[in-house]
Amino acid sequence: MRFICVMGRRFSGSTILGRIFDASPDVFCIGETLSLLHGYACCPSCGGDCRIIDYNLLAKTPPERLYAELQRLSKKKVLVTTDKPFRYVSKMTKPLGFEAVFVFKSPHAFAASEKRGHPKHKKKDGSPVFKKVAVPEAMEGFCEYYKKALVWKRPARKTFVSLEHLVGDFHLTVGPLFELLGIRHPDSPIEISKLKHHIALGNYDAMSSVKIEVDKRWVDELSDEEKEFVSSHEEAQAIYARLLRRSVAR
Repeated sequence: MRFICVMGRRFSGSTILGRIFDASPDVFCIGETLSLLHGYACCPSCGGDCRIIDYNLLAKTPPERLYAELQRLSKKKVLVTTDKPFRYVSKMTKPLGFEAVFVFKSPHAFAASEKRGHPKHKKKDGSPVFKKVAVPEAMEGFCEYYKKALVWKRPARKTFVSLEHLVGDFHLTVGPLFELLGIRHPDSPIEISKLKHHIALGNYDAMSSVKIEVDKRWVDELSDEEKEFVSSHEEAQAIYARLLRRSVAR
C-alpha cells in the first residue's frame, strides 16, 4: 500500500487535488479522515453515500486499522487523504510510511481568502457564521504552516504544487505530478470542471475551474494598504519563492 497525504492551509486547494488524484485508476481518495474518527457515516470527500465503502461500518473501525481497512475495501494501490494539521497527520500515520503533497497559493490570494472568512458554525436559521482573519494574522499563519512544510522530515517524500499553476496550466502540471508520484493517468482526460469522487453526487459546480479561479479576487478584495503589507512581508514572500522553486514545474 502507498499512502499520500495532500496537505495545505485551509482553502489552498487540497480538496480539488485529492479529487484529481482520485481520477487515477490506482487511487482511492479518502478525504479528511478526521471525520471518520468522529463517527460520520458518509464519505468525507463527498459528504454523500459511497458506492465503494460502507462508512457506517468503517466508522466503527479502530483508528489504527482505518487505513488498512480502507485499502482492503477499495482494492486500490494508493490511498490519498486531504488532512491538513501536522499533528493529526503525524498521529494517524505513525505506523506507516507516507508521502506528502503540499498545495499552496500566493500570499495575496491567501490573505484575501482569510480576510473573506471561513464558515465556523451555523445560526439557528441555518445561515453560516464566518470567522474572518486580518491580513497580518493571515501572513503569520501562512509563514508558520509552510515554513514547517519546507523543513518537515516525517514524509518519505515531499512534493509542492502551486494552485495557480494547477488551475492556470492544468494538464502541464498534473501530467508531471502523476509521473513524479508514479500514479497512472486515467483512461480519459481529466476535466477540472467535471471532477467527481467515487459517487454520483449531482452538483459539482463548486469544484469547477471558474470557482477555483475566483481566488484571484484578492485584486479587488484587498485594500491598497493590505496589498502593500503582503508585498512587503519579507518572510512570506521568501517562503513563497522557496515553494515556487520546489513546486512541480508547469
